[in-house]
Amino acid sequence: MSDTLRVTLSAAVATSFFISTLRPAYCARAAAGDDAPPVVKREKIKFGRTRHMMVLDGLFRAYYLHIPKGFSREKRVPLVLVLHGGLGDARSAEWDSVMSKQADKENFVVAYPNGYLRTWNAGECCGISRAQNVNDVNFVRTLIKKLQTDLNIDPDRVYVAGLSNGGMMAYRLASELPDLIAAVAPVEGCMYEQSPEFRGPVSIIAFHGLADTVVKYAGGTGRVGTYQLTATPVIPTIEYWTKRNQCDAKPVREEDENLIKELYRNGKNGTEVCLYTIKEGGHAWPGGRRASFLFDKPSKYVSATEVMCQFFWAHPRRMSMPDTAFTLRRDNQQSSETGLQ
Repeated sequence: MSDTLRVTLSAAVATSFFISTLRPAYCARAAAGDDAPPVVKREKIKFGRTRHMMVLDGLFRAYYLHIPKGFSREKRVPLVLVLHGGLGDARSAEWDSVMSKQADKENFVVAYPNGYLRTWNAGECCGISRAQNVNDVNFVRTLIKKLQTDLNIDPDRVYVAGLSNGGMMAYRLASELPDLIAAVAPVEGCMYEQSPEFRGPVSIIAFHGLADTVVKYAGGTGRVGTYQLTATPVIPTIEYWTKRNQCDAKPVREEDENLIKELYRNGKNGTEVCLYTIKEGGHAWPGGRRASFLFDKPSKYVSATEVMCQFFWAHPRRMSMPDTAFTLRRDNQQSSETGLQ
């Protein structure tokens, strides 16, 4: 057999094999119709902390993800978004809250979004994001939906926590995204805009120190460094949410020498509103790490991260009643100085 004939036969065999392997896939697509969606290969899961970016509304928006080693796409898991304070970032939110450590214990996903130039547009605060009217609500909405698709997040167990300006943003998200968010946990935050159109009940657990001089408990002008801001008082915000959620008018109240816990129960769709008042607490994440030298040292009388997660799990979205009443458990590993849990 000549070399020319041998090459020709080899090419014919290769072409025949290629067509035979292509035909089943082509026929399957034709049978499904030309509009059949392409098969999208999901990225391999990277455990621990990873950095991500998207372009949205003409801006580069970044966020960090923390995925625990026990995570699997085969099982739906909760998502907790933690919003940093003003002039902070995603890494500082992880540092302050110690939420990644909690995620490793309880097997849930944490997202740490970055505000625009270190600030969030929470309505009347703060910084350049407010000045330029950045659409942070759309950023969080888009991020939640993306993670629900990519990671098989349970749509009924999406939660938001935030410190200071991030806490203000958490209140705004509760007002505007009740279709996506089950509960929020503002820490040393306040609510500026009370949505005129109530869009749906959302459970609230708030933490605030009486000694906070930045976002003052009673409202008024506070200061961090050379920056001043005017805060709304805590109690009217809690009253607003108890009325909107149709909770009991009087709370179940617990108090010791360090903390006051007030829990408003029996809200619509099983919602509850809870306020932790830290008597000597300053502008910090209780039980967490100190955000910066500009902020106060965190109170150690309660772990906001542990308590808010306990509250979150008891309050999934669109349920008739909580799985269990939200009661504070005591941790045997905590010191005797620790009060309400």
